[in-house]
Amino acid sequence: YVSYGILNHFKLYSEMGRLRYDSSMFDILHKVAWVNVSKSPAIGVQQANNWRIADAYTKHKDILQEQINLLNPHIVIGCNTIQLCPGLIDDFKLEKIESNVYTQVFKNEKSIFIDNYHPANRKKGLTHEIYCNGIIEAAQRNLTKLQ
Repeated sequence: YVSYGILNHFKLYSEMGRLRYDSSMFDILHKVAWVNVSKSPAIGVQQANNWRIADAYTKHKDILQEQINLLNPHIVIGCNTIQLCPGLIDDFKLEKIESNVYTQVFKNEKSIFIDNYHPANRKKGLTHEIYCNGIIEAAQRNLTKLQ
């Protein structure tokens, strides 16, 4: 829903159809990329562990930087990535430009980095609509700061 909203003129959650009724919404997946900090599968592990993610970043930060530089995105959305991998701030020369209870927004010369909770690990009371709209609105407010 987040990618669909951002790539459709910042459409908010209540303005979107539902995936189960509108399969064309899945087409947006051809316009986004997923890049995991960990470069190998966590065999036998069902849930990510914070220290494993931090360790994976330390081991694979050069690969991650190369991937993001090659993709050259305007928007990068992380799921507690900056909190778990604080080296990202220096490695990508990020400046914090916005922060609230759910979301932190950083920028560098090329990209806006939005760091939010992982959808499977949202805070109590953070509905799907609030979660999606928070990211979409942060992207809309801050994308102009790249210019």
